[in-house]
Parts: sequence; C-alpha cells; structure tokens
Amino acid sequence: MLQKGCQKVLVALAASFYAATAFSFSYNTEAPSAKAVMASKQAYDAQQWDRLTREAANARGDTLQIYVDYWLASREVQTARDITDVPAADLFLARYPGSYMADRLRADWVLAAAERGDYQQIVRIDEFAWLNREVRCAKMMARHAVGQPVSGQEAIDTFAAGRFCWAVLDQLAADRIVQREQLVHLMLDNLERNHTRTADRVATLIFDRANLNRYRAAVDNPASWLRQYRGQASGDDGLLVAIAIARMGRDNLTGAATELEKFAPRLSKADAGWAWSQLAFRAALNLQSRADTWYRNAGNVRLSDTGYEWRVRAALRQPIINWEWVQNAIEWMPQSLEDK
Repeated sequence: MLQKGCQKVLVALAASFYAATAFSFSYNTEAPSAKAVMASKQAYDAQQWDRLTREAANARGDTLQIYVDYWLASREVQTARDITDVPAADLFLARYPGSYMADRLRADWVLAAAERGDYQQIVRIDEFAWLNREVRCAKMMARHAVGQPVSGQEAIDTFAAGRFCWAVLDQLAADRIVQREQLVHLMLDNLERNHTRTADRVATLIFDRANLNRYRAAVDNPASWLRQYRGQASGDDGLLVAIAIARMGRDNLTGAATELEKFAPRLSKADAGWAWSQLAFRAALNLQSRADTWYRNAGNVRLSDTGYEWRVRAALRQPIINWEWVQNAIEWMPQSLEDK
C-alpha cells in the first residue's frame, strides 16, 4: 500500500514537472532510478539522512532528479551548523535558476535562518515569490530587524496564526508600527470566522488584564454577560458589548437583534455598525431576507472581505432589488474586491 502511494506521488511529480509544456510524457515507476527517487523521498520524509545519500546516488539521471537534488540541499539547510554557509544550497540554486524548487529551497532556508534568529541571512537570500504566510512573516521580521521599512498593514494582510507571524505581530505591536485599530480589525475578523483562539491571542495585544478577562467572559457566555452588564457602552465597553451581541447572534439572532436595538443608542457608530453587520452576515448565510435590513442598519462600516461580498449578495436576494443600494454596497468595497 505504501509503495503504491509513493508511486502515485512520483507520477504526480513527473506530471507537474512537464505541466508547463505541451508534450505528453510517460514515467516508468518500475525503473531502478525511479525506485531510487521513491526511496529518496521516503528517506527525506523520515529524516533518514544517511539513507537519503545512498538512494540519491542511484537516482542520478532520472527525470525527477531535481526533486532528489532538492531533498539533498534541503537536508543540508536543515542540518547546517552555519546557516550562512550551505554550499549544497548554493549549488542547487545555481543549477536550477528560476525553478519552483529553487524558490522552495529559498523558503526552507528562510525558515531555518528564522529559527536561529539570523535575520541578516534572510535578507541576503535572493528575493522570491512565496505564498506561505510563515515564510513571508519571517522575511518581514528580518526586514524589520535590520532596519528596513515594514508597514503595519502589511503585517495584518500577511498574518496567519503561526510561530513567525505571531512573532512579527508581537514585535510590530510593541514598536507601535501595528496600530490598535488594525489589531481590533484582525481580532474581529477572526471572531467572524469563529477562530476564537486566534482572536483571543490578538486580544492580549489590545486589552489590559481586566478588560481581557471581560472580553473572554463576553465571548464564552455572551447572553449572560449582556444581562449582567451595567455601564455606558463606550470605549472598550462599547467594543465588548458589540462582541457579546455578535457572539450571541451565532445561537440566537432574534434575541441578539433585540439586545442591539437596546444598546445601539449608546454605542458608537462603528461598534453598532459592526454588530449589525455580524447579525446580517449570520442571517445572509442562512438566506434570510432580514440580512439586507441589518446590513442597511450597519451603514458604511468597515467589514471583512467576506462581509463586503455577502452584503451585496443579500441585497441581490431581495424580492424587489434596490439597485441604488446595490451600487452603494459595491462602491463601499475595497478596490481589490470591487475590481472582481
């Protein structure tokens, strides 16, 4: 079973290798060199480095040799005593310039250097395009560490929960490059997706200890928190009330809307608008017509990318479409979404 699975991987690798060409290909997985490639992959995955060296020698000349060479070079990056001096990596990059595997090795090198805190080495690695957020965050951390410019919005746009993204977010927040408002937006977007652990971690960068405990109570038991709340619903309190109402709406939309109508006169336009947008979003996901009314109540407030899209969908699902409102909803989108 394992061997068949590895054979499928080899065929897939060969297909990807030839994908950019118009030529068909055949790949004999029973050939000795192909079996050596398969064994090399198994050795690399298991970090059996001596075995990898032996098997790689038998894969020379195979169509998929680039992958074997990558595994060898990546091993050297991972095990190097001096992360700035990895001849095998330099040779691989020189042999396969412009290839996907070359960029993948650069990504490995960035992460290995980040593990050791060698930000100068990360900066020295040639620039390359890579979608992995951890790699991008490590590169951003390196730029900041050596005094190159980094923006708070770049950190927010790149962020995904992971070691190096958390590290750069913590540092940029401490250095006041990421502003409180940007952190609040990041927290609220994660609450919308119900990524409560990530939202809680961001909340530690926003609230003091007392308000952090209140935030956690509002998220964990919003209906109870709202019943017990006695305050002006302004400042951090207003944000916490809006969060509690949005969380309540995940289980009881009608009850949450009643609470919001009660609190709305005391809330800021931004807090009330965000709370209405969250109830509207839940209603829209359930194809309820009241979603459009609640989005109108929210007005032109900042939404997540998903929220902007669902506001337009909710408007278009009405029995009688108000095209002026649809146009407003589209024009209120960020340009990157509006262009779609």
